[in-house]
Amino acid sequence: MGKPLLNVMGLLILVTACCSALAQERPKKEEEPKKKVSDTSGVRKNNKLKEVNIKAKTVIREFKDSPLPVEMIDLKAVHGQSGNLVELLNRVPGVKLRGDGALGDPININLNGLSGKAIALFKDGIPLSFYGHSFEPSLIPSNMLDRIEVYKGALPVSLGADALGGAINFVSRSPTSTNLEASYELGSFNTHRATINAYLPFKRQGLYLGINAAYTYSDNNYKRDVGWMAGEDKGLILDNTVRSSFRNNRLKAPLAEVYLGVKDKSWADDLRFTILGSQFYKRLPQLPGMPSNGLSDMTAMHTFTNDRTFSQLLKHDKSFFSGKLKVGNVLGYSRIRSTFLDTSIQKYNRFGELQPENGNRGEFFYNGNALQLKYNFYTWRFNVVYDLFPNHQFQLNHIYTHYDRLGTDSLGGLTKNGKLDLYTVPSKYVKHISALGFRSRFWDEKLENLIAVKRYQMKTSGYSTIGRSGSERIVSDSTGTWGWMEGISFRPTPRWVMKASYEYAVRMPDDFEVFGDSYNVKSNFGIKPEKSHNYNFQVQYSSRAKMAGAFNISANYFSRQTNARIMLVRDIPYSYYTNRTVVTSKGLEMDLMYKPFKFLMLSGNGTYMDVKQDLSLEIPGDKPSKLADQPPILANLQLRLMFDNLLQKKSRTEFYGYWNYTHRFNWMNGDAGNLGLFEPYPKDYNPQLFWVPGDRRLGQQNYTAGMIHYLENPKCSISLQVNNLTQQKLYDNFYMERPGRAITVKLRWELSTIK
Repeated sequence: MGKPLLNVMGLLILVTACCSALAQERPKKEEEPKKKVSDTSGVRKNNKLKEVNIKAKTVIREFKDSPLPVEMIDLKAVHGQSGNLVELLNRVPGVKLRGDGALGDPININLNGLSGKAIALFKDGIPLSFYGHSFEPSLIPSNMLDRIEVYKGALPVSLGADALGGAINFVSRSPTSTNLEASYELGSFNTHRATINAYLPFKRQGLYLGINAAYTYSDNNYKRDVGWMAGEDKGLILDNTVRSSFRNNRLKAPLAEVYLGVKDKSWADDLRFTILGSQFYKRLPQLPGMPSNGLSDMTAMHTFTNDRTFSQLLKHDKSFFSGKLKVGNVLGYSRIRSTFLDTSIQKYNRFGELQPENGNRGEFFYNGNALQLKYNFYTWRFNVVYDLFPNHQFQLNHIYTHYDRLGTDSLGGLTKNGKLDLYTVPSKYVKHISALGFRSRFWDEKLENLIAVKRYQMKTSGYSTIGRSGSERIVSDSTGTWGWMEGISFRPTPRWVMKASYEYAVRMPDDFEVFGDSYNVKSNFGIKPEKSHNYNFQVQYSSRAKMAGAFNISANYFSRQTNARIMLVRDIPYSYYTNRTVVTSKGLEMDLMYKPFKFLMLSGNGTYMDVKQDLSLEIPGDKPSKLADQPPILANLQLRLMFDNLLQKKSRTEFYGYWNYTHRFNWMNGDAGNLGLFEPYPKDYNPQLFWVPGDRRLGQQNYTAGMIHYLENPKCSISLQVNNLTQQKLYDNFYMERPGRAITVKLRWELSTIK
């Protein structure tokens, strides 16, 4: 399938180039000598030239005025700041990223009550999974990016995503002048991050060359509570806990990107070829997503995963008819080699002490795993924008995704009779997402409307393992459905913007939900797409002042109703994904910013969510109940002080502080505990049975403080940041404890800038 796709892409680029050449070679009429025409009427009357006002919206203004509910994080202001993108995203209203604690562990994104795979991730409009594990949100260097776009509910035509609750798009930097930049960050738990970014244009030839590289390493040896079960009658209550450091939790993630391009040619406005290579090596003391304390007395000391990714991208953009028609193509191929090794016969307790052997291989699973997987990932993105009239625009977008999986696991991949290694049977997954939209602006662009229809198509083939033993067989399946969206924005004055949007959203099952992993999660080729009704209503106000006295405020109401939600059904001895519950999410979020003085900025946001599941289709008479792992309240506060020439001339110094709050939440589905939102725990009540945190706190508070100092000559910056300043016990999924107080120092040099 890959070679035909390459041929199609090459043909499209060739046709585009030929059309451009023909347009350039079209014979021109002979021009008569230009006569000098002097119009001095304006000079005679006013003795001055008439003033011409050119209106041009900034990227931030475009996002604020667009009909879609979207937040934008401008990363240019924080390139010198310590920390990672997870911390930045957690300060966006309605957004919560949760993981297993360690750097490099899987991240679960909660956006307006929908989470996990309901939220799509992209880098420059290409699915993030194309780039491999080294491009996880916690690992992408902020220095490589220009901004982050967070879409809530309705998604733009250009993104081409099958997402229920929204999407996050990481947008790369686009330098225009010679630049060389490097940074190094040192942090607690032996964490090291280094980046280098270079851009070199050859203006005479119209060429340019760029390099982005990063290296991340961490021992992740932070301390957390470890203990043991207090007794069967007490369930998951932990007793006799002590603080102990993680072992076998090391992360290593290098990545490099090199691109070569040409600009401003008759056959291409921009043609770029990119090569990316990355590695993701992670030691695994426990299975991702499984609690580290209370459920198991063992810690793995030899298990690891190692992914190696090699990717290629070809991007071609060309405009026609004086820019009225814009055509863009992106073709990509990614080769991913993944290893999961769990073969040790040695066993260790949670304190790292060697235990008596039981003769079985594997620290996680009986008989162990020696899994080797090969993925071939193809993607093609085709985008057309046509300005039918000055304020009316057609948009067409199609994204094609294809990948095949082949591998082997002589220990954990065998069928019950031991005759077949399931991973040796090829698995294929193909997905098409098409969108056609029409955007209109009225009343001097005060009113804007966007309407679009979308088509989703999926085809799969592989080895079906669901059902009774012996019923395994090779099967294929295909499914398709339609979706649509509409968004409208109204700007009665330059200060006010009102928005409303709706999308009938669809998410196709992903490869893991269809194929499973053959040893713990069985395949299910009969799984159907999830569908959701997403509503958003938003009001924004921005003051005229930009410096001292600036004030911005926005409020957003959201509603989601997801049908045929895809969920993991845990069964014995195997689990599987299927369509089950109806999930509803309703809430309100507010965001404000105020600058009383030029040197002081105050900002804050808060989100309330009511997320419930309805099992009445499966359990007659069942009433909607709370969905597990959904914090009902999220809040953030920020204080930032900015001073020029404070420590030395031609310098800028910033001091900042953040407060992040996550309200208590159930870690079990249902109305367990039956407590009000702010109701205190009864004296004899044990919160560990149902709630996170389980130590009688109403919520978790994380305080962060830091400073950045910018120098003009040499052009560099140094920053210091302390996260979890008060050494709170913070948890994400279940009782997965996050690191305690962490200190990071970051140096950033802009070694060469030639304009």
